[in-house]
Amino acid sequence: MTGGLELNRDGVGDYTRWLATESVRQGASCRLLALADRHVTSPVTGLDETGIETLRLPFTMPWPERCRAAARFVESSPADWLSLQFVPYSFQRWGVASKLVHAMPQLVGRSRLHIMFHEIWIDGGTSWRRRLVSAFQRRAILELGGYPHALMHTSNGTYQHALAEHGMQVGILPLFGSIPIAGGDGSAWLGPLLAGVGCDALSGPPRRRGDWWLFALFGTLHPVWPPQPLLDQLQAAAAAAGKSVALIAAGRLGAGESLWTEMSATHGSRVPMLRIGEQPAQRISELLNTVDFGIATTPLALVGKSATVAAMFDHGLPVVVNRDDCRWPAPKTADDREAALVIPIGRDLPARLRDARRLPAAWRLPSVAAQWLGELAGVAEAVSTWSS
Repeated sequence: MTGGLELNRDGVGDYTRWLATESVRQGASCRLLALADRHVTSPVTGLDETGIETLRLPFTMPWPERCRAAARFVESSPADWLSLQFVPYSFQRWGVASKLVHAMPQLVGRSRLHIMFHEIWIDGGTSWRRRLVSAFQRRAILELGGYPHALMHTSNGTYQHALAEHGMQVGILPLFGSIPIAGGDGSAWLGPLLAGVGCDALSGPPRRRGDWWLFALFGTLHPVWPPQPLLDQLQAAAAAAGKSVALIAAGRLGAGESLWTEMSATHGSRVPMLRIGEQPAQRISELLNTVDFGIATTPLALVGKSATVAAMFDHGLPVVVNRDDCRWPAPKTADDREAALVIPIGRDLPARLRDARRLPAAWRLPSVAAQWLGELAGVAEAVSTWSS
């Protein structure tokens, strides 16, 4: 159960589809329920693109009607588990999920509840309005986490630590990217596009490739992401290594459209900047197989919650992170793969870039689904043993 399931328009919805599809491949039986879908105007039932039974209920549908329809859908084929893929703003305009909390017994029924916290409450910062919203969000999430015998996960150590401070025991289930690994790179189609903005890394003689560091941004460009001093530092590090820098943006920039325009106007004469926009998954994978580095626009402490960074990790791509403005009181923990691939901005950036190495590409979806199903089965077995 998630908020929305519009294909390629809802990140958590795409995650949920992929997880369900892979779980079915591994032998589970799954159905999909969107409880607050902003991309439909009336209930939509049927099979999704992979043959999984799906119900999508519109965000505009009165809440009591949605709850009744969702409960009927769940009861029509009782499940061992109801897995809530939780993002606060999926279910309510201000991200306060109190109605969802109160409806959970009706929705869960006789199933067991699993919760994946993709996001939790916002940082209140210095604004009284944000502090108030944060407090209401936190209260609803803590109530949700108090559901009897729920199994809970999140994607990163920062959220795990924040929830643990309020007494919630939450495990880590790593994200996987929504981009399957392609077999080759994108030199053939990307080379002419780069040449058009002044970069001959892929279109000149073979030796020219070694003269460039290619960096990729993928997906939403957060308006608060600061391009400086990063771009100047990347250029300085590249110059010290005898190289030049080019920047490629793929996917929908979202609210960062104006920031990209400003960056192009300010830095485009010194740094070739190419925007390729939305592309099929195969081309995105080929792009990630081609470039030297990714750039994350999320803070260092929350890199683990970024689906676009997860796709970079899956492709074995080193990722530069130049934001450390997260106010969460938590250590910046990372798994081994993340630790090997993350390059935080700092005084040692030139050396880190020079010494960076790709890891073998490995789509983490199968292993994440196997971990998830294994933990669900383990809880069910433990409860059965305890009951007997």
